[in-house]
Amino acid sequence: ALNKVRQQRGSIGFNIPEPIVKLKEDKLESIVHAERNQAHQLIEEFMLAANEAVAQALDSAKQAVLFRVHEKPDPAKVELFTSAAESLGLQLPKAAKTPNWFAQVINEVTDSPAEYVINNLLLRTMQRAQYTPENLGHFGLAAPYYLHFTSPIRRYPDLIAHRVLQNYLLKDTSQEPDTKKLVPGDVDLAEAALFLSKRERVSVDLERNVHARLSALYMMKHIGDEFDAIISGVTSFSLFIELTDIFVSGAVPAKDIGNDYYVFDGRAHRLIGELSGKVYQLGNLIRVRLESVDMVLKQLTFSIIEPD
Repeated sequence: ALNKVRQQRGSIGFNIPEPIVKLKEDKLESIVHAERNQAHQLIEEFMLAANEAVAQALDSAKQAVLFRVHEKPDPAKVELFTSAAESLGLQLPKAAKTPNWFAQVINEVTDSPAEYVINNLLLRTMQRAQYTPENLGHFGLAAPYYLHFTSPIRRYPDLIAHRVLQNYLLKDTSQEPDTKKLVPGDVDLAEAALFLSKRERVSVDLERNVHARLSALYMMKHIGDEFDAIISGVTSFSLFIELTDIFVSGAVPAKDIGNDYYVFDGRAHRLIGELSGKVYQLGNLIRVRLESVDMVLKQLTFSIIEPD
């Protein structure tokens, strides 16, 4: 019921898989896609509802707190996304680029081979969510009120929200509110918002770095093995790929693709062989072989296995 209400107002349901690294004693056993079942979705809906309820209550009461805001996407990036999506054959809705428009696009590709690529492309068009004392709403969730409240043991903005809410609730009782500052020292909420937004980015970068290192370490024993993959990015010099069965990414150098010279078509996100006319396009499923692993740069290099 909660999900239905959220979808009706246009909340964007990104489906971006997350990696699970499995260890056996001190060895890497596998890197797989995290399961997202009904139990996860249930808890997610409750957390979103709690975050919105607290945000609305504190904003209505004119309480100073850190909101989690997500502003409208850059129109230029949306235009690039539209071009890429149409090159994949998607029929996009002819409407204003509201949250509901983005939600419709995601629904259209759900359970299709293009789902992963479209979700990632769409995510790149979005502004980065951040913390701020000013309530600017959350575009991705189509929510006029939103903050982080449900994880005070691991996120400092949630702890601030708990302190503000507790003080507000105690105001009309015989109990004395906690007069301690919301943040240490002489830091105001605007400074805290900027600092915490930066720390979040450091944390995300660290997580990606660790995953890249573990991926390289795990794939060392798979040099020469073959895998199914999807083309997740195209440049003039490389095809970027994601393996479909293992949560690992890599690249295929354009110079190593067959006995041909490949021309880059940026608008259609594809490489075209000058002699063969062979096309490698964003979203294509291909078969690849792992050629090398660079542990220092954390890079995996693949080659394409041409069908007979």
